[in-house]
Amino acid sequence: MTPAEKKKLVTEFYSRIDEPDAAAFGRMVTDNFKWYLMILDPGSLGMPSSLICDGKAGLQDTVDRLKLAFPNGLHMTYGPIICEGDELAMQCQSDTVIGNGRKYSNVYHVYVRFEGNKIAEIREYADMNRAREKFMM
Repeated sequence: MTPAEKKKLVTEFYSRIDEPDAAAFGRMVTDNFKWYLMILDPGSLGMPSSLICDGKAGLQDTVDRLKLAFPNGLHMTYGPIICEGDELAMQCQSDTVIGNGRKYSNVYHVYVRFEGNKIAEIREYADMNRAREKFMM
């Protein structure tokens, strides 16, 4: 895959959060795909760990949680995307209303690792205090 194709795949993946579908995600990721929400203390958000998807088998559960948390999608806009070899870094921002009815926007830095022409790993960094305030308080 070219860097441009990798950038397109990652933005398509994140755009899919607006209408999550496990089969669509499954076509974009490796069998051993891992998706992490990088949180120092996952318990502060009521999460057992920072791993939010472990392999293709976990995609349907992840989709169900995305639909609950973001019934209107995330409506991402994308900033700089840099791709070198099998690694990609992206800045993006969400702007939505979450499942509890609160307006939610956040900024993200996303690290993506590819294996061949599929996404193998995502490490997503965001303002976790903003997420805690909107989801938990």
